[in-house]
Amino acid sequence: MNEPSDHSKHSIQHFDLSTRAGFTEAYYAYAADMFNICYNRLKNRDVAMEIVQNIFLRLWDRRDQLSIQGSLKRYLFRATKLEMINHYRQQVKKQKHIDNLKGVTPIITLSTQNELDYEELKSRVNEIAEELPTQCAKVFKLSRLSGLSIKEIASQLELSEKTVEAHLTKALKFVRSQLSDYQCILIFIYFFSK
Repeated sequence: MNEPSDHSKHSIQHFDLSTRAGFTEAYYAYAADMFNICYNRLKNRDVAMEIVQNIFLRLWDRRDQLSIQGSLKRYLFRATKLEMINHYRQQVKKQKHIDNLKGVTPIITLSTQNELDYEELKSRVNEIAEELPTQCAKVFKLSRLSGLSIKEIASQLELSEKTVEAHLTKALKFVRSQLSDYQCILIFIYFFSK
């Protein structure tokens, strides 16, 4: 990313992204500018670098299926802006979860017995999740244990959002039915303390 880009040279040149040489040339032509766009907005070198690297990694992974209409530069800069928007969304979502937990914190000051009950519940939920059908279990774990949204799960598992919702609904019904002997407060603590 340290090599300077010569915009006049690359503005009319087409890169053969299916070859390592063409891909490398495109990287050196645009990565520094993409990084600068990210860094100027985010003020975080690591995040800016990660965004640029992820864009080029996805570009390389999809090089055989990719059909870029128009300028590669425009495509990459648009991808950069979209990735920054996604980053902002994730930060807002993370902050909302933190703010929600701050409101719940006084409830979650548990005694030793309650902490043991909580760990037992957590262990039981994991056991129950293992009893679910494979795809249903994956969706449940990504939603409840990893905190991913339905849209993120659909993208990661390459499923429709409706299919993810159906799996999640099925999983939650099954988990609830299996946890009928536990106190409601422990369920509340388990799902909202993550």
